[in-house]
Amino acid sequence: MSAPLRQCRFSFNLELVSVTHVGSGETGTLGKLCENSASRKKALKTVQQRNREPDPRPEEAQVMLLQRGADGLPLLPGTALKGAMRALARRAGLGPEVEECLFGASQVTTQDKAREGHMWLWPALAEPCSAPADSDLPFYDARACSFVLTGIRLDEQRMAVQHNFLYQVEMLPPGLRFRCRGLWM
Repeated sequence: MSAPLRQCRFSFNLELVSVTHVGSGETGTLGKLCENSASRKKALKTVQQRNREPDPRPEEAQVMLLQRGADGLPLLPGTALKGAMRALARRAGLGPEVEECLFGASQVTTQDKAREGHMWLWPALAEPCSAPADSDLPFYDARACSFVLTGIRLDEQRMAVQHNFLYQVEMLPPGLRFRCRGLWM
């Protein structure tokens, strides 16, 4: 008689279907982001030539950065993947017992340590060169697998653009693929 299955390792691929930002909580300057990228340097030079006013300088603009692995490629945290899978399980109507078995208690307290769930997910790593090689996305860099999106903040009282509030966010393009790995215990 064979021994019961104690654990199962699994893997799957994930492809983004829309632009995504998984932030690191850190910011950097647009100039620093452009240093090692010929395509981003070219885009920055174009913006600098169009800018008639000497201040603010676009290379000093702060950019909200993505989470990246040790290899410099973007990553999706295992906790974010697990949260997305939990939401999908709820929409599919798997029921609270199955949800808790797979993912653990939704409201964790110190007494819930024994109910952590049976599925563990590691951070998903971007596959190099899985994003489009050429793109019209602003400040796009295929090696970094990202682009920079600019936005504005609205003044909620006036319902107009807030003065001097422009922001930049490093984004992942659609089509970028990630390698995901997990463990069922």
